[in-house]
Amino acid sequence: MPKDNSATPSAVFPVSPSAVFQTVEITAATAHLIPPLLYRGFGYTYTDHSLYTEEGVAAVLAGGRTRFFAALDAPPERGGRAVAMMAMRFCYPSRDIAELGLLLVDPAVPAAAAGQLLRLLTGCIVEAVRTLAATEGLRALASTEVTVHSLTQRLVGTFDFTTTGIYLGWTPAWGEHLRLLPSDRLSGSGHSREAQRVQRLMSQRRTETVSVRPFPSRIAPYAVTPPTRFAPLLRALYDGLKLPVTFTTAEPAAAHDSTVDVRLDLRRSLAVIEAVTVGADAVPAVLDRFIHARDGMIDVIHVVLPLNGVDIDPLVTALLNLGCVWGALIPFYRGYDVIVLQYLNGVDVELEMPDLHSPLARRILTEIRSDEAAHTHGGGA
Repeated sequence: MPKDNSATPSAVFPVSPSAVFQTVEITAATAHLIPPLLYRGFGYTYTDHSLYTEEGVAAVLAGGRTRFFAALDAPPERGGRAVAMMAMRFCYPSRDIAELGLLLVDPAVPAAAAGQLLRLLTGCIVEAVRTLAATEGLRALASTEVTVHSLTQRLVGTFDFTTTGIYLGWTPAWGEHLRLLPSDRLSGSGHSREAQRVQRLMSQRRTETVSVRPFPSRIAPYAVTPPTRFAPLLRALYDGLKLPVTFTTAEPAAAHDSTVDVRLDLRRSLAVIEAVTVGADAVPAVLDRFIHARDGMIDVIHVVLPLNGVDIDPLVTALLNLGCVWGALIPFYRGYDVIVLQYLNGVDVELEMPDLHSPLARRILTEIRSDEAAHTHGGGA
């Protein structure tokens, strides 16, 4: 069993009002700073358990797909402790887009200081992003935000992210129970109707909004081929993203076989089925794998479909008939844009989401409800 580094230093400590914060990018030498903060923020509910050990954090860094940025209450050589952090991950097939996540501020930080910490972390991330855009061709950032944590949604909106999707039930009920910032905590005794609603949501699989921030000045004009069913929604999303795209007519699938990639996360009960190339056999090839995951009692299934010139209307129709609904638009996912359709396998999630602050997020929720209702009343397969 690996050593648990989350308990050292002390799991609970006061943050001095006079602390002078500084930001650092975490390296192998400072990897020990992450586990204690992770514990203070999530207890032992964070889904990536490797981050509770110094060795685990160092291994993640060595993999080259994740970078951590932290705000400290003093320099590391003077015993400084991480009081806020954010991660940037290359979690998609292409390095054209990176995901910002794990935004965490220590619950012991006074509310007045939380905004300062977020600004410091944002400045650190901005510098890293500028370098990646100039040297490695980074073209966009993505972020997911739990819908009941409205502070994170508003922060993402402040920095010009555009909502492109809603992932229903993406986080398992047992995972990532965040100890909220003082400014995000519910007032009163915890027995209000709103407090009870949030507590109920935290006992279910939790829903996240998906947001994207492209860098249009670094992106040459390009074409996408939207499926007919979602063309109006996609036009609104691309307008919001300000990407230089034109909609073109898709070509029929070629006679070659399709390439379908399947990724399973059995611990979180998630499956991602991606049509990497769409051939004449795309519908049976994708549906066979979809039905295999569904009948294997996977809770949440995502199906990723390309917008790169091939007609995906037959796939979209078949998946909607099986009960899939809109998930998200992800630009540059594999060097080209994709849409994600999602399926909940007998999982109950709350579709009343008063915490959604983006008008596009509310429109997406309307689309999801419409397809849910059509499947329910139409008696889909």
